[in-house]
Amino acid sequence: MSTKTLFIDGRELVITDNSTKKFRYIILDGKKEDVVEHIIEDAQDTFREFKYAKFFPRIGLVISDQEGGTFMSADSVKAIIYVSLSHYHERIPKMLEYQGTIELTSALEHEIAHLYHQRQSNYLVLKAKIRNKTYVKAIRAIPLYKLIFHEWYGYLRVEVQDFFMKLLSEGIADHIRKTGAEKIEFDEDYFNYFHEAAVKAAVYFKQQFQAIIPKEKALAAQKKVKEFKALTNGCPYRIGPHMVYTILYFNKNVDLEDIFKMKSYHKFARLYAETMLVNKREPIVVSTTGKFNAILDYNELLAEIQASYKKSNSSKSLWKRVFGR
Repeated sequence: MSTKTLFIDGRELVITDNSTKKFRYIILDGKKEDVVEHIIEDAQDTFREFKYAKFFPRIGLVISDQEGGTFMSADSVKAIIYVSLSHYHERIPKMLEYQGTIELTSALEHEIAHLYHQRQSNYLVLKAKIRNKTYVKAIRAIPLYKLIFHEWYGYLRVEVQDFFMKLLSEGIADHIRKTGAEKIEFDEDYFNYFHEAAVKAAVYFKQQFQAIIPKEKALAAQKKVKEFKALTNGCPYRIGPHMVYTILYFNKNVDLEDIFKMKSYHKFARLYAETMLVNKREPIVVSTTGKFNAILDYNELLAEIQASYKKSNSSKSLWKRVFGR
C-alpha cells in the first residue's frame, strides 16, 4: 500500500494505491501499460478542471483490486472515491472500441457529482437512513412465525423505495456525466433521446417487478427478489437523467443547483411530473397516484406488494405458498 498527496491549485488529491500486479498492467499496441498511472492522470485532470471538484479542498482516491461490488463508488461524507481495478479491466475493451482511448473522466465526474450533492443537501446520508428505517419497519410488521416472507416482502419494499430515491441521486450525477456540467443543449432531439431510454427502462423495471409478486410461491419469490436489484440496477441511470433534463428544459424557474439542494425524492418526482403535465406530456414515473397515467407509480407498486403479501400469507394459503403443495 502506498499513499501520496498531490497539490493541485491549492487543493489536495490524496491517492492510496492498494493494488497488486494482478490487474495493474495491460498490453496496448504490444506495449505493457500501467493502468494505475492512467487512473491517476485522469483523476488529476478531473480534479483540476471539473467544476464541482473545485468545491472540495481535499478528495481521496483509493485504488484496489477489489472483485465484486462496482467499478467506482464514493463515500460522500468523507469525500473519497474508490476504484476497482478488476472492474476497470472489464471496461477497457469497450473504452478502446468506442472511445479509442482508456479514460474514466466521466465516471469520476459522476462520483464527484455525488460528493457535491451530499455537500449541498445531505441527500445521500438521508437516503441511507430512510432505507434502513423502511426495512426495519417492513420486517417488524411481519409475525415471527412468517419469517419466510421477511426477505421477499421487506427487501422488495425497500428496493422499490430505493429505486425512486436513486432517480434523484443517480439522475443528477448521470445527467452531468452524459451532458457535461457546463454548456448543455436543450432541444426536442435531446429530450426525445433521453425520453426513449427512460421509457424502455421503466417498462423493463415494471416487467421485472411484476414477475415476482402475482403468482410466485414464497420460496421462488425469495430467489427472484435477490435477482431483482441486479436486473434493475441500471434503470435509475436511464430514467433519472431524463427527469433532470426535462425539468431543466421546460422549467425556466429551476436550475441545476436547485435540484442539487433537494432533500426529498417525492418533491423531485412531483416537480418532474407536473413539468411534463404542464407541457402536455405524460410522465414516466410518479410518486403520488392521481391525475397521471405513468408507467411506474410509486404508490401503486407499494400497494401491489402489500396486497400480494396479505394474500400469500393468509392461513388458508400459507402452506401452499411456502411449499407449493
